[in-house]
Amino acid sequence: LPSSHGRASIVKLYDVKDGDIKLNDLIEVVGIVSLDPTMAAPEGDDEMGNSPSLPPPSLVPRLHVLSFSHLAHNNPLLPTAAPFPPLQEVAKVELLTILTTCMLGDKLAAEYLLLHLISKVYLRKDVLVLGKLSLNLHNMTTHEEWPKRLATLLSLLTTNSHYLPLTRDTLDNTSFTPKKDFEANRLVSGSLQLGPSTHLWLDETVMTDGQLTAPGLK
Repeated sequence: LPSSHGRASIVKLYDVKDGDIKLNDLIEVVGIVSLDPTMAAPEGDDEMGNSPSLPPPSLVPRLHVLSFSHLAHNNPLLPTAAPFPPLQEVAKVELLTILTTCMLGDKLAAEYLLLHLISKVYLRKDVLVLGKLSLNLHNMTTHEEWPKRLATLLSLLTTNSHYLPLTRDTLDNTSFTPKKDFEANRLVSGSLQLGPSTHLWLDETVMTDGQLTAPGLK
């Protein structure tokens, strides 16, 4: 996710075939970090990833990858691939109890929320998406920022989660898709540039009356 406080780096991969790494893939890399600003070339772009249009290695480190592996999630306490441990009945009951409390006593909504959390896309072909189970919760109370607090709880139950409040300011000033910054010669990430199996929580309860600008209507 784009963040002004995040640490950036330029990752250099070698002998990677086309299609090995796709957009938004989650990978773990092992490599050599270069922080020496004296390695920056004065002209042109060299094989070390140095260019006059790029920040020096002292500000944006160069990571030369020796090996990489794909990750299904970023939780080291869970298995890296299927099959996952079966869900015990007692764990299901406890989880439904927690979700029912979050749904203010609505057991049916808690059941649907649990099915939504365990759903996963297993096939994509053209516009066909199998395994997706989107959930739209109506009549959510905004008392004490309840939707945001619920999103915080769901982030503790999932490996990847993103809360996006749909305020007028967010719609007008947030870039949802990646865009090319031609002046800096780099790709700027978007808020919806998410990794696989990321739980996305869109909060429409924060919407207020007003008029959106042209960027917010796109």
